[in-house]
Amino acid sequence: MPNKKIKIEDEKKLKRYSGKWIAVVKGKIVASGESVREVMRKIKERGIKELPLVKKVPRKEEGYYILIWIIHQ
Repeated sequence: MPNKKIKIEDEKKLKRYSGKWIAVVKGKIVASGESVREVMRKIKERGIKELPLVKKVPRKEEGYYILIWIIHQ
């Protein structure tokens, strides 16, 4: 799978998701939660059919890291 750069809304908006998991579809955050399970439950409840990119947003003190999960439905 080739690497793709995905722009997620406004980076400043990510601060409110610090320490949480987010799901991104077409560059928009469509769900967030304390766990991947919670995020996927919200996606299902909202009827989102597109394949989301699920990522944890690091807290400021955690620094940067890359952790990306693509959930296959």
